[in-house]
Amino acid sequence: MMELEKKLLLTKEEYDRLLRCVNRPVEAFWQKNTYYDTDDLKLNRLGITCRIREKDGVYKATIKAHQSKNVDCSIENSVYVKNQYDDVLFKNMGVKYQGEMKTYRTVLFRDNDIEVVLDKNCYLGWVDYELEIEYKNGKSFFAEVLLFYYTSLIYSEKRTDMFRTMQRKKQESKSSRFLKHKKYLESKKYE
Repeated sequence: MMELEKKLLLTKEEYDRLLRCVNRPVEAFWQKNTYYDTDDLKLNRLGITCRIREKDGVYKATIKAHQSKNVDCSIENSVYVKNQYDDVLFKNMGVKYQGEMKTYRTVLFRDNDIEVVLDKNCYLGWVDYELEIEYKNGKSFFAEVLLFYYTSLIYSEKRTDMFRTMQRKKQESKSSRFLKHKKYLESKKYE
């Protein structure tokens, strides 16, 4: 299965701010990823992830190959398994247990084509935060628009001063700004 997603790492302050800007999340839950790799982490260097994800007592083993030419794309192969140590999908790959990450996932938006989530990831004594937008093929533009929308919520206070400064300068026309942004989005499609 092909997975398309855009990700943005956040600081704790940016994560908290975005949570405050959202009136009602769609859903929130904990999930756990158990990671497997070779001793020398060769698969990771090759852009391959082997994991078992547990959500609500259900375990799914996945091999995920990240595509180097399309940074938004990865190919996944998944099967349901008995527990976090049931490595049947990648048993013959010479991998072993590497560790776990617990993620508190808050779904901000979901429809048939796209899902926007905020993740708080806890692993190896560390916590990081990210905004993730997963979308179906053909919905890249919509994903870019949502990425812009959610990042504008995060940075609105900083942008207020920027907009005040810009108001004193000659502004580009709407059509000029539109065409510049369209060119930017099209250039991102082919990276």
